[in-house]
Amino acid sequence: MPNKKISELPEDLVVTIADYVPITTSGSAVTKKVRVSNLLSLVATSGAAPHFVGKYVSLEALQLNIPVGVDGDYAVIADSPHAQEYIWDSNLNNWVLSNNEPASTFALLSGNATDNGSLLSELTARDTAIANKVDKVDGKGLSTEDYTTAEKTKLAALTGSFAGLTGNPADNAALNSALTGETAERLSADAGLQSQVTNLNASLATEVTDRQTADTALQSQVTTLNSNLNTETANRVSGDATLQDEVTTLGSSLTTETTNRVNGDAALQDEVSTLGSSLTTETTNRVNGDAALQSQVSALSAALVPHPTYTAPSASLSSTQTTSGLEIGQSISIPLTATFTQNDGGSSTALSIKKNGTQISTTSPYTDATVVMSATAVAYTATFSYAQGPIKNNIIGIADATGRIPASNATSSTLSYQGFYKLWYDTVTAFPTDSASARALTNARLSNAGNTFTLNTGSTNTKFCLVLPPGKSLVSVIDQDALNLDITAQYVQSAITVNDASGTPVTTYKIYAMSQSIPYSTTHRHNITIA
Repeated sequence: MPNKKISELPEDLVVTIADYVPITTSGSAVTKKVRVSNLLSLVATSGAAPHFVGKYVSLEALQLNIPVGVDGDYAVIADSPHAQEYIWDSNLNNWVLSNNEPASTFALLSGNATDNGSLLSELTARDTAIANKVDKVDGKGLSTEDYTTAEKTKLAALTGSFAGLTGNPADNAALNSALTGETAERLSADAGLQSQVTNLNASLATEVTDRQTADTALQSQVTTLNSNLNTETANRVSGDATLQDEVTTLGSSLTTETTNRVNGDAALQDEVSTLGSSLTTETTNRVNGDAALQSQVSALSAALVPHPTYTAPSASLSSTQTTSGLEIGQSISIPLTATFTQNDGGSSTALSIKKNGTQISTTSPYTDATVVMSATAVAYTATFSYAQGPIKNNIIGIADATGRIPASNATSSTLSYQGFYKLWYDTVTAFPTDSASARALTNARLSNAGNTFTLNTGSTNTKFCLVLPPGKSLVSVIDQDALNLDITAQYVQSAITVNDASGTPVTTYKIYAMSQSIPYSTTHRHNITIA
């Protein structure tokens, strides 16, 4: 079918529902039945089928090729004569199967108000013409009157045209077929439309009857209401006069009563004042009595039922690094572990580990690395913050908050690290003259280890010495093996420089040296006291 527009496709009246797809000619709400093969031929040659998106072997092929359509788009699935039409439904956002039933024609017609109105007017005019038709008489028109000269001239002209028309049977047959199908569809639509109009008229008549019945009942109610209103108005007018008399009498009585009440109120006020004063006094007495009673009850309760014992939380701070035996200048790492003991308080909410009063950590364990010892102590503390503790029961099982632990802090005892200078003493072959020889002496102790100790002389050497750090001096030396002879004066003092543990020179060390000509025959014990 080359060069055909879709509006020019002939209608195939003999096809079944499964063999056609509905099309709408341009500018008219008329549906034609067209064979699928014709429609596909038209699309293949001119592409002039509005909204027809093609023929597909399956619904899946259509959905894959055109996932989304627009209202009015349709397609054909499988081959004719069993083709199925699918249309795009924007509500479902999918291709759905169309029933292709003649009912779709009626839906199209009923959706076009303009064409329906024109069609109804045309059908009405035809019905009127048919109703006025009379039996045909030879030589007459559709009446009992003869044809006029003008009408006869027109008939003669039509006779020639009829000959031309009848000369083309194929076109006449096609035209007759198209007109027959069109008329059948129009009559079918008119019948449906007439049925709807008839039903609408019947419903309207019923509604009018119901409204008239309701109006009659309403009018009766209005009449009754007016009558009742008139009666009520008359009663109210009569009652108002009586009421006015009663109001006047009541006013007089009220004036008298007011005077009596004023006089009575003065007396009552005096009584109220007196009663108020008495009540105030009684209240004061009761309050004082209640306080005393409460004090007695509390004392009795405490005596009979003691309050529960509440123990506050505690904190501790420990380290695996010992605090003793540390020399000035010595470098150590101090691992710290803070421990919270909750007892009857609330749980811990925060931790602060401080070094010499300055926070260095909020978590435990914590290691303070490379701490150099000095004569000034390094002090560590741990402080835990904790919430309010729970209320405990007394011995009879009743909650007693007396002594309850409030939210507060618990601070550990101080963990201190302090260095001390070393001192040395020994028998020697030669007295130390520098730091290396002094620190090489056999006997060593820290200056805080005690002020009394013993130097054993042996029976070989004749020289004995004592090296003391800053702040320490020799008090006495007693030879316990020579009848406790005081030999302090024999230990002669001189200055010497000795390095601390870090190698820093300390120039204020002192050396005390004793020398004799021959060694002791047996060991003597020199009991040394320093301060």
